[in-house]
Amino acid sequence: MLEKYYAAAIGGEERLRLANFVADLTARDYGGYQRVLATHAEGSFEAEKLQILRSFDASCAVA
Repeated sequence: MLEKYYAAAIGGEERLRLANFVADLTARDYGGYQRVLATHAEGSFEAEKLQILRSFDASCAVA
């Protein structure tokens, strides 16, 4: 059934596996877990922005 209804440029089983992988990363619990993990492990986005501003050498931007 997979090959009949899901086959395209790649095989039906491979296409379904790829669709499940994308869903895992974006819409399921695993994707949410990874997002929370990345935020807490690396710090907030605001802290990242502040670090980028602190490390930027502004002397090359001043005329």
